[in-house]
Amino acid sequence: MKHRIAFLSIVIVLLGGQAYGQDTPESRSRLSALSGVYISVDSLSLEMEDRGMTTDVIHAHVEKTLRQFGVPVLLPDAEGGIDTTQPVLYIGITALLEPGIEQCAYAIRVELTQSVKLDRSDLSAPFYAATWSSGGVGFFRRGWRQAIVDDVIAYTEVFADAYLLANLPSTPTAK
Repeated sequence: MKHRIAFLSIVIVLLGGQAYGQDTPESRSRLSALSGVYISVDSLSLEMEDRGMTTDVIHAHVEKTLRQFGVPVLLPDAEGGIDTTQPVLYIGITALLEPGIEQCAYAIRVELTQSVKLDRSDLSAPFYAATWSSGGVGFFRRGWRQAIVDDVIAYTEVFADAYLLANLPSTPTAK
């Protein structure tokens, strides 16, 4: 485990803890005219859940952030199903925890997947693809749980800003 923490720590130092992703004007344009987004939080490791970090905690923070920004959040039906024609905001967190020590190296990915169809073939069926993404890496000792939550909120805010920019009401032109 020490080798994994050391390796991820080196990666974090080399990347400088900077965000990565594709939040560009082009990727933002793919967010226009969406009626809302579903939220999907990837399963967290048992180590994280044993230490109090659960998918429900992350989901609640993402949903709250999106609603505060005015991004419509779509809710699954009674059986937990979703409309596969609607976009999904996916949150993925990979973390390495050192047993017995309060430290954590982690990577966070926030991406929007939506149904797309290739232009080059009339026969291609729509499929889900990531059309917008952001994320980053971090390393914390004490306080790593809050650091992960804070970073997830920050990347969700980046998405919300991009969504709002892509969906600004058009202004009438002067005559």
